[in-house]
Amino acid sequence: MRLNSVFSAILTTNYDALVHAYTYQSIGLIQRIGNSWEIEYAFQKRVSALSDSSLGFRFRVRLFKF
Repeated sequence: MRLNSVFSAILTTNYDALVHAYTYQSIGLIQRIGNSWEIEYAFQKRVSALSDSSLGFRFRVRLFKF
């Protein structure tokens, strides 16, 4: 979802219908810098079939070439 000309919000979820549970959730921001750079900041949570879970942070920088 675009918030303004610089920032966008992202939300990602994965649902496993066999175990009736969410296996992955992520929420974050994407920041556009100029016309060719994009920086993503996100928190993510993973849950395994053994009910183990982990919390992480994702930082990604992308360069677009035209």
